[in-house]
Amino acid sequence: MLLIHGTQDNIVPLEQSWLMHEKLDELGIQNQLVIVQSNHLIGIEEPAVLSIIKNYFQVFG
Repeated sequence: MLLIHGTQDNIVPLEQSWLMHEKLDELGIQNQLVIVQSNHLIGIEEPAVLSIIKNYFQVFG
């Protein structure tokens, strides 16, 4: 599971993504948390975000 969270998200606290990431690790579920400079509406069409997504699928399929 790929978790992408914006540093300036004022709707969902960053701590929630960290908690989810830690819980998934505890359960042995493959996951990666990536923190980006963005707000709540992270555009997947942004080159930096597309690169993160491509890299994730190259590594984890």
